[in-house]
Amino acid sequence: MGRKEINKSQTDIEKYRKQLGKQEFKGRNKRNVLSIKAKAEARRQESPLKTGIVTLGILVGLLTAVYFFFYFGLAK
Repeated sequence: MGRKEINKSQTDIEKYRKQLGKQEFKGRNKRNVLSIKAKAEARRQESPLKTGIVTLGILVGLLTAVYFFFYFGLAK
């Protein structure tokens, strides 16, 4: 007799999850998904120019720090 009560209907949480699942995929088609993926991939990839500039900046900063360390450390 208790089994009928277990399978009576969906709980509010299950209904909410089902509704969220429907909303998530509403309006999606293959073309939109591919364009979204392409935009995300383009954002993830950095340009080689930017990477080179950042690398040179770090190198110059490191060399400047070493120079000042030896200049002020050995001047005394």
